[in-house]
Amino acid sequence: MAAMDNPQVRQWLQQAAARYRQAERVYNDAAMTLAAYPNLLPKLDQFTHVDGKVSHILCLYGTIPVGYKGSTYNIPIELWLPEMYPVVAPYAFVKPTATMLINPSKDVDANGKVFHAYLHYWDYRSSNLVNAVGVLQQAFAVDPPVYARPHSQPPPTTVYPPPQFVPTPSSTGSTATGMPPQPSGSSQLSSPTSLLNSRIPNTLPPPMDPHAIKLNALRADVTDKLTAKFTDFSSAMTSEMEALLHENKVLYEAQTRVQQKADALDQEVVQLGTNLAFVEKRVGEYQSMVETWESKPPLAPEDILVAANPIQAQMLDAVAEDHAIEDTMYMLGKALDDGKIDSTVFLKTIRSLAKEQFLQRALVQKCAKALSG
Repeated sequence: MAAMDNPQVRQWLQQAAARYRQAERVYNDAAMTLAAYPNLLPKLDQFTHVDGKVSHILCLYGTIPVGYKGSTYNIPIELWLPEMYPVVAPYAFVKPTATMLINPSKDVDANGKVFHAYLHYWDYRSSNLVNAVGVLQQAFAVDPPVYARPHSQPPPTTVYPPPQFVPTPSSTGSTATGMPPQPSGSSQLSSPTSLLNSRIPNTLPPPMDPHAIKLNALRADVTDKLTAKFTDFSSAMTSEMEALLHENKVLYEAQTRVQQKADALDQEVVQLGTNLAFVEKRVGEYQSMVETWESKPPLAPEDILVAANPIQAQMLDAVAEDHAIEDTMYMLGKALDDGKIDSTVFLKTIRSLAKEQFLQRALVQKCAKALSG
């Protein structure tokens, strides 16, 4: 049963992935890898970099099946996901058991660190953990990374404590604390020891050149140092880029507002130009009219209004007489108020003017009726 079939493992993996900046990507890649390779298990453990920095990161450990000369063997590996995953490629190691030895090659150094082109040219946009394991399967099928320790050579006496593996309840209720059980079957070996003993009795590779071993070790040191520096640089650049992006957003919004105001001002300038042209045209017309009137001889007040016929002339005179009487009455009232005339004179004059005004108004109505008829 694959680890991802256990809901407790899925919940634990989500909590472990939450440590990463891209938690969703880390969880998806790890979950797909565990589902594709049932003999891999997850754990959180300490990883010591070349510069001495210790990180508590996610690791997938166990075995992957590799076909070699018609048979399928389980190769023990560890896949570590650095803090900057998936921007930074995962760290891959071959972890031989006590009965195995590393078989150095162009992809694996003497310490078990994997140097493969897929990891070297890792691109987080197109690369992922499942494909990386598949590529390693193909590479190990061509050049196996381990071989059986000769019976004459005893295993190392140094015993490393087992890492703190993630509890994964088995079907019997026990807890798995070591390498996953080997799949049974005629085409797979039941244990790493039998796997190796059946592989290499007559095909032991020749000893590797010490210069190549040293070169691989130096390459591993340089890779780890560059990875650590890249992680620090990436973190610093990420913070600086976020600040620059925020500043760019503010400047873009300000530019948008300025452009809108500039467009509005341009429209106002166009409208003002149109209005100015209209005003200049009207001013020219009025100046022309003024010049025309100034060139003519002055008119007498009585020549301004000219009646078209005798009735209109009679009506015009009656209206003028009516208004003249109205003004006279007004002035008589002021003279009475000022004491310049007495009431007897005022009443006599007003009575005479009122009679005349009545006659003039009657004449105006008669003329108007005649003109309308």
